[in-house]
Amino acid sequence: MNSNNEKRTNFAKSVEYDDKEDVYYVKSVTTGERYKINRLKDNNHWFCTCKGYLYSVSNPKKCKHTQRIRSIDQLYKKYADKISKLK
Repeated sequence: MNSNNEKRTNFAKSVEYDDKEDVYYVKSVTTGERYKINRLKDNNHWFCTCKGYLYSVSNPKKCKHTQRIRSIDQLYKKYADKISKLK
């Protein structure tokens, strides 16, 4: 089996969203640990509990969990109307 394909599948399954708390949970593909990621009020910053990283567009210090959530969140916003029509 191709390991890249397996990583992509795990990537898709590794993200959960809690709509009550408005937070994301990311499960690390390599270690299996679960991290909580909060979006700060300005919507341009994400905070991950893995190492206390704060991600923003201008901040070079970032973790892969916040990058993953940011890209998924952007896709969700882009296709939210289509997703709601499917439900």
